[in-house]
Amino acid sequence: MLDDPAAQQVLDSVRKQHPSLFEEGLFDKFHRIYTSVENFRRGLIVTQLSTAMRNVVSGGAHYSLAVLENVMSDMVTGMAKLARGKPREAVTDMLTSVNALVRTGVKMDYKKRTELMRLLEDPNSVGPLYHMRLVSNVMGDVNLGTKVSYYANTLNRFQEYLIRGAAMEYKLRQLTTRHLGKKLETLNGQDIPQDIWEESLRFAMRMTFAETARSPALRTAF
Repeated sequence: MLDDPAAQQVLDSVRKQHPSLFEEGLFDKFHRIYTSVENFRRGLIVTQLSTAMRNVVSGGAHYSLAVLENVMSDMVTGMAKLARGKPREAVTDMLTSVNALVRTGVKMDYKKRTELMRLLEDPNSVGPLYHMRLVSNVMGDVNLGTKVSYYANTLNRFQEYLIRGAAMEYKLRQLTTRHLGKKLETLNGQDIPQDIWEESLRFAMRMTFAETARSPALRTAF
């Protein structure tokens, strides 16, 4: 629709006398479809879908490298104790992170992590508070106001919770074995010291680049 009434009248007259000039040809249809697809592709580049896909890879790699670092550190500590004539302690130290990783396993939904959820939902402990913090601050969430945004955010939350759940359970298992000498299955939420809760949560959030700054000045800056 043109703003100038006279020009609009001329255009309407031409359209009426020569309708074939305004028909959409094969090239026009192709161009319209191509443009729509290209715009959608460009939109995905800057939406949460692409971010979530990249985060699945980067978060998984981050978690794997962190666990590998823990295993190597345990090996060094164990070898040092073995050299000091403490074979039992050496073996325990060398296997702590490996056992924690094996027992953590792989689950596609963090809510299916029975032991982790049992502790996070223990009403007699600080577990529910850490549960709330675990599922907060999803780094990829951006409000685009569309259905694509809704599903993209859903995917992003899924991948972050997947990695966070595994990372937090792993760290809880590692620290409770190392500092309490007990398996996670034998503990209730109130049996776990708050510093272990805190370190486990920070580890999980760090795996998805969502750890908050420790310094008050840094928290203010960000």
